[in-house]
Amino acid sequence: MGGYDLTTVRQPMEEMIGCGIDLLLRRIAEPSKPLERRCFPNELVIRSSTGRQPFPAAASRDAARRGN
Repeated sequence: MGGYDLTTVRQPMEEMIGCGIDLLLRRIAEPSKPLERRCFPNELVIRSSTGRQPFPAAASRDAARRGN
């Protein structure tokens, strides 16, 4: 079976779910508690769907410098 080799962002799902449940239960117990924001580490997983071309502005700037 053919598939797509897409670039993705890997996230710690189990940790995010556990934290979400914990925050929800705390909010239910203390409705006036201030909102909390959590940040989790993530990883960019580059696969073949990501072209390895220079950014268009940089490419056109480089071409202009070369006189093209």
